[in-house]
Amino acid sequence: MSDRLHIITVRGRIALAFCFLAIVVVTMLDGMGVAHYCLEMENFDRSIGDRVCLVLTWMLLACLFVWAAAEFRVRQSVLFQEAGGGRVLPLAVGIAGLLVLFRASARLIRIPLSGEAFGPIDGWQFGAGWILVWWGWVFRK
Repeated sequence: MSDRLHIITVRGRIALAFCFLAIVVVTMLDGMGVAHYCLEMENFDRSIGDRVCLVLTWMLLACLFVWAAAEFRVRQSVLFQEAGGGRVLPLAVGIAGLLVLFRASARLIRIPLSGEAFGPIDGWQFGAGWILVWWGWVFRK
């Protein structure tokens, strides 16, 4: 295994660790009563803790996706040429992800707590932002 593939493997596993960290934080917030959020059930927009859990749930999904992509990249390295590539594209992807996260956060902060149930795709912007940020970090040179 080349050094490049080893780095991608390690960074992919770090992304997976953040996935488990998100599960732990969501569980702790629910256990402390700060949020009433369950990963398997319908959740409501009642507190800041519920919104944090929504963002972390999307991060969890993004981390799983990027980890799976990193594992695929490493295990099927024949499909990807090592020549070429650069640092600009992953950096641009990561910066774009940060911009998406900041924009989605600003939008979520401006909206007052509604008490209504989160829809199945509420917060999708966070998922897109997290995927871009993690992708930019895991696959950078």
